[in-house]
Amino acid sequence: MAQIAILAVMAVMALNKGAQERKLAYQGAQGIREAAMRKKAATTAEVGENKRTKERFESRAVALAAFQGGGVDDPSVQKVIGDLNAEGEYRILSRLYVGMSEAAGLEFQEEQARRQGEFALEQGYANAASTVLSSYGNFGSMWGGAKQSFGQIGSATWNKYKTIHQPPSKSLGYAPQGAV
Repeated sequence: MAQIAILAVMAVMALNKGAQERKLAYQGAQGIREAAMRKKAATTAEVGENKRTKERFESRAVALAAFQGGGVDDPSVQKVIGDLNAEGEYRILSRLYVGMSEAAGLEFQEEQARRQGEFALEQGYANAASTVLSSYGNFGSMWGGAKQSFGQIGSATWNKYKTIHQPPSKSLGYAPQGAV
């Protein structure tokens, strides 16, 4: 009886270990998710700052053109403003791409951590089952000849079944004993 209690405790420990590993993996995944959200927020803030900087450069270019007596309609001023806008948009979009790519990488890591947690839980179930099954096999040897006697009973039953239900042999011309 004590051995069954030990077996139960071992199975529960295997299940608990899987559950704890899953919990740790989920906590790690939560930390990674928070890092991804912080990365997205920081990227959004940087993009906003780059947008304001682009607008300040455009405003400064217009102010300098007006100060020097040129008009905003002057083709050279339009080219400078266009170049500043293009460079600003490029910086904004490239920063957005880099930041969101890094956040996507963190989200992938989060998903992997969650899957690892699920795998750890399933492994805990498997370890508990293998503990129970391997101990069950050991109990048969512990009970002495019980395993052997069950095997003999099964063998005798099968032999009797085969004898009764075997089709008659046509080559010898007779039916086996016990055939009906």
